[in-house]
Amino acid sequence: MKEKNNKALKEWATIVEALGEGAQTLLIRQKGRFIVKTEKGFKTAHNEFFLYPTYNFSKARQAKEKFQSKFQDLFERALSSKPIKNIINIKYYAQVVEILEIDDLDQVHKLSDYYIWTASHVEDYYKNSRENKLYALILKIYKLKEIKKLHSSKLKGAMTYVNLPIDIYTKNCTPVLEEKDFDDAVRNIKEILGIYIPKQAEAKEIERYHEVIKDMIKEIGEMLLMYAEKEFFNGTNRYDVIWKENPALLRACKVFEVQDKGNLISALVKLKHAWDQWRSDLFLIVTGEKDINKARELITPYISGSFHEINNTLVLRPEDIEDLYDTIKKYQYIVNKMLKK
Repeated sequence: MKEKNNKALKEWATIVEALGEGAQTLLIRQKGRFIVKTEKGFKTAHNEFFLYPTYNFSKARQAKEKFQSKFQDLFERALSSKPIKNIINIKYYAQVVEILEIDDLDQVHKLSDYYIWTASHVEDYYKNSRENKLYALILKIYKLKEIKKLHSSKLKGAMTYVNLPIDIYTKNCTPVLEEKDFDDAVRNIKEILGIYIPKQAEAKEIERYHEVIKDMIKEIGEMLLMYAEKEFFNGTNRYDVIWKENPALLRACKVFEVQDKGNLISALVKLKHAWDQWRSDLFLIVTGEKDINKARELITPYISGSFHEINNTLVLRPEDIEDLYDTIKKYQYIVNKMLKK
């Protein structure tokens, strides 16, 4: 997560509140100015932004009917909270975790648990797309510690994005969904879209293997006389393993993420946040040659990689961790003697 940002996405106030309350996880868009296809997949102009609520609809009743009946009270609440005197309330921050292609109308309907529009509204949107395809942006939403009030006359930008007159800091913002709930939502969305997810038995085996790797990383740190902790939560993100030079220090000098299949972007987002906060040495442990290559592409320096700011991340295989563990374990006495102050 960026330490500060001045980009904001314009979106209906009702949708902003739905995202902020965890009732919606997706934005659905057509390809065009907002979604652009690249050699590496799909992307938007900005992967992180604040949510700018808009109220620019002339017929409130018609607008309300575009939402599922169980969410129409949300529309009323959003409408009643419209600020006066052109003041805009900025309450939420969003990260684009993944962009997934939808090429089947039945899939659009099955995703209805993750958006608040009516089926007919989204169906019309699908049919009006030039290529009979839509794109689901999976968003991780954070709530700001304090609402930022800005005057709309000072907000400049295109129809989709605006440039806020000031940078707003993201420190101490909190995710609106618990990590497990968000991961479950992502998994369900991918299942609906037919994206491969390991079978239950296979998934459990992978999960056990990942836990073994995390245990090894923690023990390696302890053998190197570091303070090591699994599942470290800093108030915003939960990291697989961190090392500190001293348990009393706030800063984690080494941060490790063991990538679960399909969660590569999520792992990189967390590592980016660790870099922004602590300037830590970063390590990403990845299974599968395809994901290893993708991870290295994403952290490529300069503009080509979406996570080029953390190009110092060391991408490793689980086997590398196992080999390192066995070697240090074998020579633990010698290593401890050499490191002892």
